[in-house]
Amino acid sequence: MQYQSIGDGTGHCVGYLYALFGLGFRDRLGCGWVSGISNLYVGFKPGFVGGIIGGLWGFADEAFGGIIIAYVYNLFAGKK
Repeated sequence: MQYQSIGDGTGHCVGYLYALFGLGFRDRLGCGWVSGISNLYVGFKPGFVGGIIGGLWGFADEAFGGIIIAYVYNLFAGKK
């Protein structure tokens, strides 16, 4: 597996998901979930700006996580 491809893919998926959650949960529906995640991601809150910030945090977090997953996979698969 290529590290950049996996990191980029997971980062985009989760980044877009968190941005949509932040933008879509401006009303009461789902605010508890967004409030729970906002404990991890500073600035993530329901609304436009919070959704953008959550998308950036989600991308950065999951891109790094995807790179680690690809590295561990390649380590056990015997590929470099």
